[in-house]
Amino acid sequence: MSTAVLTMVYDDDFFLKRWVDYYGQFVSRRNLVVLTHGRQDSVWDIAAGASIVELERNPDNKNLDAHRWATLGHFARGLLLQYTHVICVDVDEFLVSDPATGKSIVDVVSTISKNKVLHPNSVEIVHRTDLEQEFDFSRPVLEQRSYFRTNKWYSKPCMITDKSIMWKMDGHCTLREVDFHPDTYLFHLKWFDQNFLMQRSKVRHDMMRNSDGEVFMAAGGGWALPMDVWSEMFSKTQQMTISGLECDFAAYRSEILGSAIKHPTFDYYIYPRNTSKVLYKVPDRFLGLF
Repeated sequence: MSTAVLTMVYDDDFFLKRWVDYYGQFVSRRNLVVLTHGRQDSVWDIAAGASIVELERNPDNKNLDAHRWATLGHFARGLLLQYTHVICVDVDEFLVSDPATGKSIVDVVSTISKNKVLHPNSVEIVHRTDLEQEFDFSRPVLEQRSYFRTNKWYSKPCMITDKSIMWKMDGHCTLREVDFHPDTYLFHLKWFDQNFLMQRSKVRHDMMRNSDGEVFMAAGGGWALPMDVWSEMFSKTQQMTISGLECDFAAYRSEILGSAIKHPTFDYYIYPRNTSKVLYKVPDRFLGLF
């Protein structure tokens, strides 16, 4: 059994360092496949020893994100001719196994049988500015951030043994029916720090303009949102009630499985995009994993 871990980066040095350090605990660095979306010299230092492929990036491509995920699909299918298993995640996503199993994420993924595409539970870390300090970039994220919401859209189909894998909707859906590995969790770090979120959103908002300064849709709609909308969305997370109960992930999975349907026009399976109404405390067994 062999596992490759695949991602694509663009101006993502902070996350890439943590991504390489985390997944590099479980596989050889050569098994970490990093596609650079355009020339990024820093990647060669941060991910030294990984399998790095430098690609062209056309900022005027109106289908930039769709083509990005089509590229990742082609790479994943190719990797599955050489490896038995592939994990494909964005650079701000950390796939973990439940520490209660006593197994690493690669140990868990390596047990997945042939011709499968599996989804994890989602854990979207949210910075509570009233309860947590400013982020210390020298320390692990889960030593400093303790609250999360579930976000069904981030139970992404990221554990793959199906050599025909093809993603849709920016990697959130495939042509396969939704199927879960219940002991896996995808930690999504977009909201992990207020200042970082706002700075990164501003950069992406500006990327939505082409070389002539014209606004156009090159990626997910969120990239085009003005900064006051991002501020409002973050403010709403600060008002969320913090539950005193552990998240019921069995019920969470059942809700997705019960509502996943085939797209009426295309062949891929879609499922709810909503987040939980409350925040939960990250269980102690996960703290400090990355």
